[in-house]
Amino acid sequence: MAMRLGLRILVVLTVLMPAMAWSDTTPTPISSTPAATPTPPVETQASSTPQPEIMDRHPVDRVVLLTASAICPDSDDGRKLCRQRTRLELAAKAASSVVEQANRQGLPLTAEQGRIFADAALSRQTLSEESIMQSGTKMVALTMAGRLSLDRLQVMLQSAQKNLQLFSAAKTEYDRVQAEVAQLNAKALQSPDSVRDAVRARMAEANEQKKEVLMDMLVASNVVSESVMPGMTPDDVEALAGPPRSVTSDPSGMFLCFNYGRAWVVFENGAAACLRKRLEFRRNLGSSCHCSGSMQSFIDFAH
Repeated sequence: MAMRLGLRILVVLTVLMPAMAWSDTTPTPISSTPAATPTPPVETQASSTPQPEIMDRHPVDRVVLLTASAICPDSDDGRKLCRQRTRLELAAKAASSVVEQANRQGLPLTAEQGRIFADAALSRQTLSEESIMQSGTKMVALTMAGRLSLDRLQVMLQSAQKNLQLFSAAKTEYDRVQAEVAQLNAKALQSPDSVRDAVRARMAEANEQKKEVLMDMLVASNVVSESVMPGMTPDDVEALAGPPRSVTSDPSGMFLCFNYGRAWVVFENGAAACLRKRLEFRRNLGSSCHCSGSMQSFIDFAH
């Protein structure tokens, strides 16, 4: 009996000893930080929130478009005369826009200086050039377009304020063109009788046209001062007095001004707001197109 008990103890000890020996072995320390595993590439996905579209917001260039025409002898000198005449006429037409822009920038200009800057700032292009018969003489009729960028002009005026040589150079070129026109005019009048007579006839015709324009302006200004009522739209006024001689507006676009010679119709938000004898530039408004200023410059509406 004692022997059987001893064998059982021996068997139990034989089974338990390897397990006990294993548990006493010091375990290999294991890092608490798991081993780094390669992170698979993650594809960038578009946000579900719609993104605002990026627009090209360059401001629209503000321009004044003009045309001028001339008729000259059909010769090399005559064609050159036509080109230079129309160039000076375009500068004269653009001068008022130049003077107004300069006033906005605190640079007062005379009318002559306005023409000089206009000539320098204008981009010119020939629209048509054709031979015609006038008083039995072959002549050339030329029409030229002018494009005045007010944004480009603004930069030019700023540069001229800092560098007076820019204005001096523009004046030298303008004086050269004027001298060339005078020389070519004199040369044309010394041409054979038929050409000279045609040139004189054209100059007389131009003078008559100017008289007609002045008379039309006088009639239109009378119509405006006697017939335009408050609240009329630009279409109403044009139907009454015809197309305006010139049009201008303030930078905000609130005011629009129609010129009829000695009378200006000023529209505020599309309705006639006042009549004026002349426009007055006001620095606080940055414009001459408005209904503010001296009462002596206003015309009473028709009753």
